[in-house]
Order: sequence, then structure tokens, then C-alpha cells
Amino acid sequence: MEVAEKALAKLKAMNETRKGDAHPTFAVYHEGRLVARTGLRHSSKRDILVPHLKKDLRVSTRFVLELARCTKYLDDWLYEVGDA
Repeated sequence: MEVAEKALAKLKAMNETRKGDAHPTFAVYHEGRLVARTGLRHSSKRDILVPHLKKDLRVSTRFVLELARCTKYLDDWLYEVGDA
């Protein structure tokens, strides 16, 4: 599994892809409220983070990598984006 997929799984992102979408779309909810939405696009190297993900999640590349490597968790991300 690639970095983006691991990070989105850690955030319990829901797949909201609609028929005809160019890329899979994921949304992260907290207490029933949408906190972030992003598309899952692949770079040629699956372990390289594509730039839009960190922008959509409003965190640094390092933070996304830490989510994927299991050193950061959903609560850490909610705190980082000010939704905890």
C-alpha cells in the first residue's frame, strides 16, 4: 500500500468516489462534519507523496509520512488542523 493510502486509512477516510470521477475521492469526517476531502492520485513512484494530498489535509509532507508510518494518528491530525 502506498503512503497516501496508508495515511487516508489512518484518518478513517471514506471513499466517496462517484461514477465517472477521474480519481478516487476520499473524505474525512469528525463528529459528522466534513473536515477534509482529497483525491487519490498516483505518482510514478508509489512511495512518493503527491503534493495535493498534504495541501488538502492541511499538514506538512512529514506529517503525512508519519501518519503512513504509524507514528501519528487521527487525534494528532485533528489537533494539527484545529478540529480536536
